Amino acid sequence: MSMILKDASKEQLIQANQRSLLAFNKEMSNDSDVVHYLQRDQVEGLYSLIPVEFLNRVILTKLSSDHFEKKLLAIKDFYIDKSSPLSWEIWPTDSPDNMEEKLKQNKFQYSRDYPAMSVRVNHIVEEPLGNLVIRKVKNQTEAEVFADVFQEVYGLPDSIREDFLSTVKNKGYDRDLLNYVGYVQGEPVCVSTFYYAAGVAGIYNVGTKKEHSRKGYGRKITAYPLLEAKKQGYEYAILQSSVQGEKVYARMGFDELCRVKVYKSV
Repeated sequence: MSMILKDASKEQLIQANQRSLLAFNKEMSNDSDVVHYLQRDQVEGLYSLIPVEFLNRVILTKLSSDHFEKKLLAIKDFYIDKSSPLSWEIWPTDSPDNMEEKLKQNKFQYSRDYPAMSVRVNHIVEEPLGNLVIRKVKNQTEAEVFADVFQEVYGLPDSIREDFLSTVKNKGYDRDLLNYVGYVQGEPVCVSTFYYAAGVAGIYNVGTKKEHSRKGYGRKITAYPLLEAKKQGYEYAILQSSVQGEKVYARMGFDELCRVKVYKSV
């Protein structure tokens, strides 16, 4: 577990957000046969034969402007050789000054952007769970329940489900990687993952079954573990939000740190 971040500046929180994302993806790919971590000369991300954006992306580009284009072409060729799609993210820290221009010049097109967000954990207010019962995953049986909901919510192949179970089995149940399942009348309906790295509590894999959406379960299974993070002395939690979740997190008190631009190779 890394040193807990205290009284951080906005730039430090952006860096922690990015580093948490990298560490989480590296952790989740360690035991995978289908998702692999890319780490080449200050460029880091993921690649996979599964053709989805979040598994085929460059997240960190810590290169000088002079060296970026040469490395960009090498990485692009690498993904082509692997028959993998490629998305390239632009974060405001540790990125070449001419990055966006060079991506456009080398047949990348703007795809979308998403917010990197943070909140001071002590700003999270405990709220009644109502009919939702939240349990931390503590054994293989509960991990399989989590994996089933996670797979259903995100529409993932069986291979990703098995990768998740391998990671949980190897990491254990009370360390840096903690998973939660929310139940309604005994039925598992929502999930979330907390990963402690880069000095912050990173929030991942938040999802609710379609038939149980718009009932506040996603918010509750995000807030509940944050209270545990507070007890452990953490000051900040971070996440990268989808379009659907952005307003929900803002209402919870999360602030936008930056918008991460995503360019796709065409």
